[in-house]
Amino acid sequence: MRLITTLLLLASITRVLYSQSATPNNSEPSVGRRALLIANGNYQSFPKLATPGENVRALAAALQAAGFQPQVHQDLGQAEMLAAVNQFAASLKPGDFTLIYFSGCGLQVDELNYLLPVNFDLKNMESPGSTALSVRFVLDRLEQRKAGTRMIMLDASRPCPGLPEGLAVMSPSNQTLLAFAAEPNKAAPESAGGGVNAFTGALVRALAVPGMTPVGVLAKLQADVARESNGRQSPFVSQSPVAEFFFKPPKIAPPPPDLTTVPDRKPGDNKENPKDRLAYVWVPPGSFQMGCVSGDKACLADERPPVTVKITAGFWMTRTEVTAGAYQRFTEATGHTPPAKTKTNPKLMGSDLPVTKVSWADAAAYCAWADGRLPSEAEWEYAARGGKPGLKYPWGDDFDSKEANSFQTPAKLKNPFLETVPVRRLGKGNGFDLFDVVGNAREWVADWYSASAYGTAPQFTDPTGPAEGRERVLRGGAYDGADKHLRLSAREHMDPAKEDNRTGFRCVVSSLK
Repeated sequence: MRLITTLLLLASITRVLYSQSATPNNSEPSVGRRALLIANGNYQSFPKLATPGENVRALAAALQAAGFQPQVHQDLGQAEMLAAVNQFAASLKPGDFTLIYFSGCGLQVDELNYLLPVNFDLKNMESPGSTALSVRFVLDRLEQRKAGTRMIMLDASRPCPGLPEGLAVMSPSNQTLLAFAAEPNKAAPESAGGGVNAFTGALVRALAVPGMTPVGVLAKLQADVARESNGRQSPFVSQSPVAEFFFKPPKIAPPPPDLTTVPDRKPGDNKENPKDRLAYVWVPPGSFQMGCVSGDKACLADERPPVTVKITAGFWMTRTEVTAGAYQRFTEATGHTPPAKTKTNPKLMGSDLPVTKVSWADAAAYCAWADGRLPSEAEWEYAARGGKPGLKYPWGDDFDSKEANSFQTPAKLKNPFLETVPVRRLGKGNGFDLFDVVGNAREWVADWYSASAYGTAPQFTDPTGPAEGRERVLRGGAYDGADKHLRLSAREHMDPAKEDNRTGFRCVVSSLK
């Protein structure tokens, strides 16, 4: 066994609370940060792999910067792999946050996944239990040691000659996050020139972002790899609920200015944000009834029961959906990858069409660049209702196909556009002078989705949704939606790493000069 290095660093963890319900598990000094990294590239039965060594060196440095104690090994035989796992597991304390990373060849047999040692013999492919490292064995050892959150990152979906392609689907046990470099039963492309590969590079970048949680890391990793590969590589993620944890503490923002007593500010006042040059409108603080309105027979279970929500601080919200032109200014200023082309906007030219083909992470990055953030789901519905309680749609209780770009909108009103139309083309502004809050492009909001989000309390103050989840909330319906999808209380949800030509977003900022 060749041990490259063992990196030891004790981290001081800053406790940051975003809300009364969020208590990060890394706020306690006793929670250890442990990682085991294995790189197998010098195989005897396969061509030498160019990336594993570089991968673990880059990841070890990123984890060290995040306060971990990574143990790094390279080119292990089967007995050495077992010894490394057993030695690592024996050193764990109950509750430790534990990350296991493997870069090399993987094998699936009878729906079980194995990590291959460098001395693996293809003759043993049908019965690898005694000649390879079972992923289930690794998970069992972590369970026996009562590890806390377990994050298993497998860069093992390689096109290794003579092996089945990809890994088998796995259902994670409690407190476990799993990620493969590619979808199940598919191989990720191997970089012939060496260096850090796409999967590990995206992981390293995500770990460096302040305030990133394990679920957030996986969502960003998926989005970045899929975008950078133009959809040719899509990492697989499977997860169970885990405690909140920050790899690096969030940046502590200064308290927002008191915007509730500005004497000359009125609801719906417009002001340009000098950063993205879009018009923003003032949404004052207030209370409203969130969820299904009385008499609406189209309501689904996740819109009930209606709850009273108090928004304590006013904010500025983009008057329209963020446009393709504004997003182009963002990508040019930051180097962020532009979105894919759409039928409506095939040349991605700056325009007043809403930008689409953006993941949740893309939308959040734009809003941060514009000195803001994505709205919470409660802020979105409060603003979309425009100070007019009890309505099904921004304009009233009866659907009007001329007020919003929807499936029912007459084609002559949309021509020459095929999908989305330019912002403010259809309908009037709502009570806060916001346009296109329903129809055209549905909109990402900040919250994780929960079907029972409204059923936990009779009233909320500035709610921000669940601390963790699998999908993010979408609001407002899209150009191909029926009237029931364009109701103000209607909720949709989607994997935050995904993107489509139906989905855009808008931002909120606390103050504008």
